[in-house]
Amino acid sequence: MKKLQMDQTNLWAKEFVPVLVQAVAGKPLSKIERKALDELRNWDYVDRKDDAAPLIFHLWMKEIPKVLFRKDIPPQVDKLFEEKQIVVDELLRRAAKGDVSPHGLRKTADLPVCLRQRCIMSPTS
Repeated sequence: MKKLQMDQTNLWAKEFVPVLVQAVAGKPLSKIERKALDELRNWDYVDRKDDAAPLIFHLWMKEIPKVLFRKDIPPQVDKLFEEKQIVVDELLRRAAKGDVSPHGLRKTADLPVCLRQRCIMSPTS
């Protein structure tokens, strides 16, 4: 039981890092963006306080909802949208499967665009 309690494996990252890395693979990236992706690619999904990859992942996932919803949800309403990460996770899952429905990202190509805006990638705005 103690081993299970002390397990620092990040299952959230295990699910989404491959999706996020694949989404920006082959895109033109700066040196620091490539380094960040290398950190994520080489990560064993264990959250260690001295590793860069967990920090990069958590910052990325924190920024994705801001990028996805900033045009469609006013700040006053956004404050009430407490469970947005659940929605973001589902949108990422659907985008990874190529879902182009109104409930998914507008198109699969939106995912790399989203990831480059205000996430670990160089800000474009």
